Amino acid sequence: MEVPNAQSEGAVHARVSRRWRGLGAILFLGFYSLYFAAHVRLSDTVVYLKDDALSSARTSMVFTDLITARSDERGLSGSAHPLFTLFHQPAAQLAILGWERLSQGTNSARKHAVAVLTAGAGALTVLLLYQTLLWTGVSMGRSVLAAAIQGGSTMAAVWAAVPEVWVFCGLGLMAMLWAVARGRSGRWWELPLAVVYAVGCWAWLVIPAVFLLLMAEFRAGKLSSWFGRLFSVLGSLAVIVSALLALNTLQRVLYPRVINGFEVAALQEEMEIVSAGVQPEAWSRERVRRLIQSAGFTAVVAPEAVVKERTPGKAGPVRRSVSFQDDRWLQMDFHHAVWGAWALLLVLGLGGLPVMARHAPGMVLALLGVVAFVAAFLLFYRVELDRFLFGSLVTPILVAVVGIGLEGAVRFWRGLALPVGLLTLVFLGAQMTRNWQLVLELDSMLKL
Repeated sequence: MEVPNAQSEGAVHARVSRRWRGLGAILFLGFYSLYFAAHVRLSDTVVYLKDDALSSARTSMVFTDLITARSDERGLSGSAHPLFTLFHQPAAQLAILGWERLSQGTNSARKHAVAVLTAGAGALTVLLLYQTLLWTGVSMGRSVLAAAIQGGSTMAAVWAAVPEVWVFCGLGLMAMLWAVARGRSGRWWELPLAVVYAVGCWAWLVIPAVFLLLMAEFRAGKLSSWFGRLFSVLGSLAVIVSALLALNTLQRVLYPRVINGFEVAALQEEMEIVSAGVQPEAWSRERVRRLIQSAGFTAVVAPEAVVKERTPGKAGPVRRSVSFQDDRWLQMDFHHAVWGAWALLLVLGLGGLPVMARHAPGMVLALLGVVAFVAAFLLFYRVELDRFLFGSLVTPILVAVVGIGLEGAVRFWRGLALPVGLLTLVFLGAQMTRNWQLVLELDSMLKL
């Protein structure tokens, strides 16, 4: 495992400190503006009024949870998202007050306030990815391009513009990896704080959190023995669990109607939901193909959106829902051509990973471990449509892997620098064009 020396660590710290304040701020503000613009386009659609309008997203439930005052709280938080309400509703309430003071109507103020949170989470994920790549040793140019690919991805363009919980879960996972990447330069509280936020947003992130805590000990190189590292991880876990239980108690006091996600009954229910998806056919060729498509391609470049109409009852209204499943892999149209460019970058990135593994083995192992966890969960968890939601978790990690791998490919053969740069620029332009086109399509399909 890597144990960076003080001189190289100091040089990296100085380089990152100089570069993130300029380009990092531009990336954050640029993509925040893009997501808020997408929110404005989608603000008059049915996503704020009903769930399952976009894939199986619970947009109406999340919106209601964030805008409802404490005295009339419905509560999304439960065994899957135990502290989501406590972490986000106070900020949403403050944002609503701010928008109302700007002479916005109550309904518009609520929508814009929630968009401030979701757009901010999406833009902060882009910034943390950019910094993570810099800390890992990726050049500034390739770090910017990789962060821009994440910012322009389908997951970011859609879920950072509408009320959904998974954009916050993706932020928590990216924050943990960012804290690991900082190594010795990081402060002691950064990774535990990121773990508390991530697990509070989605309880199942406790599994990669334990793995990343161990990777952080190796990357920082603070302890030489296995026993010392294991003892340090166990101590960090004790502090984290205590903080989670204390925050859960605070949430129950402030929001008494919220489900207690740490009760045994709630945890058993969540385990039953997950175990219901673990079946022998989970490893079938079709499910693996759909996983590769949804996590590796659809999450980055939008497929064709399809409107499905269904009537709940004989006398019930017709409900519109948009699906993103694409079974036409060999059809040569615009978005499939963009998928081809992404596939080429993906192959180059994976091919360059062994080179970077010699320079930053701890980070490469950490990224691959997290990708393996999310991929396994996507393969087994619930129904097909949910995989589009979970893409918010895997997309920034996959883009980070590609960014680090492309750096390794260029280090192995310097002649690849210009072709890889041009290919990435062309792909980025096509990707953002296609995904903004998707936002316009959703606006037309789901208009009130």
